[in-house]
Amino acid sequence: MYAWAYDEWWATGASQPHSPQAEAIVVNPDTGWITGKDFQLSLSALQGDATGNGIVDLADVIHILQVLVKSTSSNSSPSGDTNGDNRLGIVDAVYLLQRLAQ
Repeated sequence: MYAWAYDEWWATGASQPHSPQAEAIVVNPDTGWITGKDFQLSLSALQGDATGNGIVDLADVIHILQVLVKSTSSNSSPSGDTNGDNRLGIVDAVYLLQRLAQ
């Protein structure tokens, strides 16, 4: 779980950084929930979306392969990890190719 104070970031121009009314925000990556005093958000990810553009396509496979041969930065969406081993690998690329071929 991650937690930080609201005064460390702000979402809109109307937000007040370093406000005395700052509330704690808790992020639980296991459940995908972000919880604050008056709100709760659910985050979801598209499995296989290595590029983070909201679409699973051949570009994701190419991106994973480029990361493997280090011809591109490893700044990839965590959603590219299709088998849950917390890294991009050939298994992820093959899985996506199989899924795209269906």
